[in-house]
Amino acid sequence: NVSYLFEASVGGGIPVLHPLTQCMAANRIDEVYGILNGTTNYILTRMVRTGAFFSDALREAQAKGYAEADPTADVEGIDAGRKICILGDLAFGSQIDPERVPMEGISKLSLRDVKIAQRAGYRIKLLGRAARLPGGGRTAYVAPHLIPEDNPMANVEDVFNAVMVRGNATGEVMFYGRGAGELPTASACVADVMECLQASPKREEIGWSADAAGFQDPSVLKMRHYFRIEGSLTDAALAFGQVEVLSEDGETAFLTDPLSGDEAAQQSRSLNVLACMRVLDG
Repeated sequence: NVSYLFEASVGGGIPVLHPLTQCMAANRIDEVYGILNGTTNYILTRMVRTGAFFSDALREAQAKGYAEADPTADVEGIDAGRKICILGDLAFGSQIDPERVPMEGISKLSLRDVKIAQRAGYRIKLLGRAARLPGGGRTAYVAPHLIPEDNPMANVEDVFNAVMVRGNATGEVMFYGRGAGELPTASACVADVMECLQASPKREEIGWSADAAGFQDPSVLKMRHYFRIEGSLTDAALAFGQVEVLSEDGETAFLTDPLSGDEAAQQSRSLNVLACMRVLDG
């Protein structure tokens, strides 16, 4: 018969869990996604701004104290994966088992793809995403995405985090701020303590069902995909039909029409794929 709150578990000092469960309670939450790890966002920012390779940007992040000596949880998407599970649990009311959530990080990301994306008007960001599916199912994953530069998420840089929540009444609502650090985290923790002290005995409970049924693999989601292949535009067109070419110089980088993950994998089997990422449109 006590309150257990955990605002600082996602987004550091950004107030997002309370607004998600209280301020947006009149909505059906259809999707939540965001930049949930400040370390990887700092690394990607340095790769864009200075042209640093991943390994050099990681060492810089470690020197500044943004990355641990063992950065695996950050750069392999595990930390962001844990956080998107918490957001999805609260948004949809049923448990999302982290063991079933595909988590892809940025350790294999090439500076070449970062530069191609930038020239084409995109930014690469590591996103955690949870979505409600037709029929009441749900899915979640973590992966690098190409984001159009006019999308507010594309301009979230350094160690900042951002979370976008899409409700059926409000549309998209974005929360932005410092995702880590002593004072932002302390702010969220102290706010939880204050809420516990002020809580009415009749305070409505928040939480989620332990029932994990209804989770589907994110390969069912249809999105445009970015590919870089060792081959020509003709090779790309034979595999995917009409494509949007971003770069041709011995290797070909292009965007497909919207495809499910399974379709993208099947149609690319005949190609020598050097890189593949999802594209966040809208």
